[in-house]
Amino acid sequence: MRRRIGASVRAEAARRGLRQLDIGLRLGVSQSAVSGRFVGRLPFSAEELVELADWFDVPVARFFEPVPGARPGGEVG
Repeated sequence: MRRRIGASVRAEAARRGLRQLDIGLRLGVSQSAVSGRFVGRLPFSAEELVELADWFDVPVARFFEPVPGARPGGEVG
């Protein structure tokens, strides 16, 4: 599930042209912490997902949906 959420957040960020650094600044974490979340090594907190959903103007549930083109487990292409 962590990988699916990370892949979904990464895809939404990419659609907006945002970098890991941008996400980290918004969440108050390092770029490497964002990288860990994107690959599923670290979990996003519920608060972080709510913050990102508000910023991206999407429902939090979007982060739990499979990413088109993702392999099983959430990895993208």
